[in-house]
Amino acid sequence: MNFRKVIITSLVGSIGIAVLSLSLSIAWFATSENLYLDTLEIKVSGEQQLLISTSGEEDTFVESLKYRIEDQDNDLNDAGLFQPVSSMFKSEWLEDDLKTEPEFYIYKNPEVTGVDNTPIHEQAEWGYYHQHLYLYCPNSVYATIDSQSLALNEIESLNKVRCKEMLGSTWTEEHDKLLEELNEMKNCMRIALYDVSENNFYIIDPYKNGDTLLGGRMDLLARGYYDSYLDLNDMEKYEVIYGEVTNRDKAYYEPVRDTDSDEPEKYTSFASRTEKGVHEFVLEKSEGLEIKKEDSLTLEEAEENILISLESGQPKEIELLIYMEGWDLDCTNSHMGANFNVDLQFKVSEQKQ
Repeated sequence: MNFRKVIITSLVGSIGIAVLSLSLSIAWFATSENLYLDTLEIKVSGEQQLLISTSGEEDTFVESLKYRIEDQDNDLNDAGLFQPVSSMFKSEWLEDDLKTEPEFYIYKNPEVTGVDNTPIHEQAEWGYYHQHLYLYCPNSVYATIDSQSLALNEIESLNKVRCKEMLGSTWTEEHDKLLEELNEMKNCMRIALYDVSENNFYIIDPYKNGDTLLGGRMDLLARGYYDSYLDLNDMEKYEVIYGEVTNRDKAYYEPVRDTDSDEPEKYTSFASRTEKGVHEFVLEKSEGLEIKKEDSLTLEEAEENILISLESGQPKEIELLIYMEGWDLDCTNSHMGANFNVDLQFKVSEQKQ
């Protein structure tokens, strides 16, 4: 089944209040076709003559790169379409099978396969911003992110326009609710840097608030119930455990329910119901089962932990990525049509000895 087509049809075919009723956030499949980078500005500090470019040619290095989506002459890549993706399985491409470019994952469908009922997943080929950058300094130094200058913010004026497109020109309380959700889109955004030569991958969560688990139950089909599968060994239904999970055989399931579980205050793909006739998965009782936590840095931690090694007079290639983390609880398809801008600044951290 083409889940992307199903969701787009649901949105296009539901004008006005019905759009808001689709708050069953299909986090892995919500195709945010109008979610885009309005402006991306990348700078370096003037000290130590640290410069930046999108090319390794020495005569192209400058102090600031700025891009607007309508500026077709700029060589910064177009942000393209955004969709929620995840950094899960990072070890597969970063440690087990070193790659020259990062990999993100989505789920192909909610079916399970194999003896341990592992969900099928696939690598994302679109849906995030990816740009090769080069840093240059005449001296041998370590560069890092300037946490005081980094900003990832909503563009409220454009989000208001989007609200009127979705709900009509007369402003109501529903517009206020949608605007708040669009403005909160930034909470699920991530900025990542990949230093290929040093094999370092840094994920920055500018609005980090606790740990993000890269796995768990989800309602990908937007039925109002957590997804389940039929175990062919005992012919009973169990809730699917998505994501980067180890020791799945340690999963604890409650006895089969004879009634649906209570309704959540608000349905999302992460907050749904256990269906009658299905065994409920309980993480707290699953001793030995582990769900991977996102390896992300706060702004303060980023400046302290990111060290990019530059040799005197030699351009250093790094990769910049901006994406929506699909397992962030703020990642919902209420963000359809949101806008944001990014300011990112590099600086010299210290001289090499």
